[in-house]
Amino acid sequence: MAGYHVHFIDEARQIRGHILDFRMRDASINIDITSPFHMELPNCGDFLAADLDKDASEAIHEGKN
Repeated sequence: MAGYHVHFIDEARQIRGHILDFRMRDASINIDITSPFHMELPNCGDFLAADLDKDASEAIHEGKN
């Protein structure tokens, strides 16, 4: 998910995803400030063939990403 967003997961850890816009009435939040960050990416298949220069903004806002 590109762009500024937050992640959520329910207490049962069954429902999760990205939130692009929201309003809160009563909530608890936890913020994880991760200093060292390590990401391993696949080096084969669909990942290498993906068009990473493509602007996915429209698909993201339509919930297709």
